[in-house]
Amino acid sequence: MPKYIKMESSPNDLSEVFMTAQLAIIWVIWFLNQFLLLVIMLNFLISVISDTYVRVSAREKMYRYHFRNQLNINYFKIVDNFYPPEH
Repeated sequence: MPKYIKMESSPNDLSEVFMTAQLAIIWVIWFLNQFLLLVIMLNFLISVISDTYVRVSAREKMYRYHFRNQLNINYFKIVDNFYPPEH
């Protein structure tokens, strides 16, 4: 168990049981704080990822047609180079 010099040298002459109970309460509160912070930060991360997914999914159709259009343009450029139109 770590040494707590400030608590051991306090002028209140705390009993060993009371001092141990105080330290246990401090540690329990600290662990609860860490756990709640972890839950809150994971919730924030999930919400950010979810928002990004919704935003990307909303633009999916637009990008699909945009890239298909680019493919068609490139295809016609290549075809025109190999098979020029006859006039």
